[in-house]
Amino acid sequence: MSRDALLRTCLPAAILVAVLGLPGVAPAEDKEGAAGVEQLLDRIEKAHAEHDLKLLDEQCLDKDALTIVEVGPSEDRKALVVPRDRVLGMVEELAWKQKGLVSRRKTQRDITVTGSLAWMRVTTVDRYKAGAMAEFRDLYAAYRRDGTWRICLAMPDLFRPAMLVAQGDAGLESGDVVIAVGKHQVDTLAGGQAAFEQVAARKDGDPPVELTILRNGRELRVPLAPQSSKARIEPRLVPAGAGRLLGDDESHPVKDLTRSGIEMARKPQSDDFAKSLCPDGFLAITVLPGGQASLSNREAAIAAFRQSMQASQNTIDWENTKITRCRVITDGHVALGGATVSLAMKNGQQRTAPTRVQVFVRQGDKWLVAVNLGHRAFLGLDTP
Repeated sequence: MSRDALLRTCLPAAILVAVLGLPGVAPAEDKEGAAGVEQLLDRIEKAHAEHDLKLLDEQCLDKDALTIVEVGPSEDRKALVVPRDRVLGMVEELAWKQKGLVSRRKTQRDITVTGSLAWMRVTTVDRYKAGAMAEFRDLYAAYRRDGTWRICLAMPDLFRPAMLVAQGDAGLESGDVVIAVGKHQVDTLAGGQAAFEQVAARKDGDPPVELTILRNGRELRVPLAPQSSKARIEPRLVPAGAGRLLGDDESHPVKDLTRSGIEMARKPQSDDFAKSLCPDGFLAITVLPGGQASLSNREAAIAAFRQSMQASQNTIDWENTKITRCRVITDGHVALGGATVSLAMKNGQQRTAPTRVQVFVRQGDKWLVAVNLGHRAFLGLDTP
């Protein structure tokens, strides 16, 4: 099977492109890496149980680690962007001393690893001295350096991966939502990767793989043969937890900030891009071919933006490039933002693609960018 046909028919590959930022086919499952991430979470549990600040510190990536946390009562809740040095002090003072945290378990671990980057959706269960308990869902990213995994990002779990059939064929119809490939659920990170491995290992002549889809509220099973190549499946991100997808007719500052990105590209030497980044902390994740990743802080990201946008002036006609659709998933304090951009190329071609997904936080009356997740994906389960 050709590479292009594989990308069109192997549905979980697109999940991994969306969730992990991989350009093209995902690498093989890294079981050893996943075991290392499990051990990382075990060490974090131990650090909280023993109130061992040194051990907890060792699980965080030095200067690049970033935590987005929501604090305060519901009527006065706010999001904080906390770099590594401050988050350790907050844990010791607020969680251990003031609240009397006894244990912090990391359960329902959904882990996937590609190269030097791991993503985790984890349920955190806190237990306190007075007997009270709290449970919440988090999204983590971990970075492997010199063979050791350390946390580089922690944030509320606002979204999950999904798949939409954009063009039907061989029993699939446009608008179908793919929920499973074989026994693997595609709305989990680990399930998506396992599903891809199942399909990618198949050869022409193998029996069809069974897809489970939702169509008009009904769950159906559709066999898809490896050689079928006309069905087009798009990766999507949809709300999870307290996240809500805003409609196209709903205004939001994140949409305005996303649209202003075109003007920033037209004037890369201005300070507008720098002003859009959260001054308390910013992390850019860049995923390279093969799944390797690099991390950039605020200063490095500003320099890289100016350099890349300056270089793009030779190939992209920014004056005629437009943002055609902005989508936002938010809980009111933290937001995931993405858009569809219609790129006008100087050779006369026109290209349409999703922008890279970014995480925004509300700081007072402003929304600022805290994280560039490094991958492109459409938000929501509808067709523009």
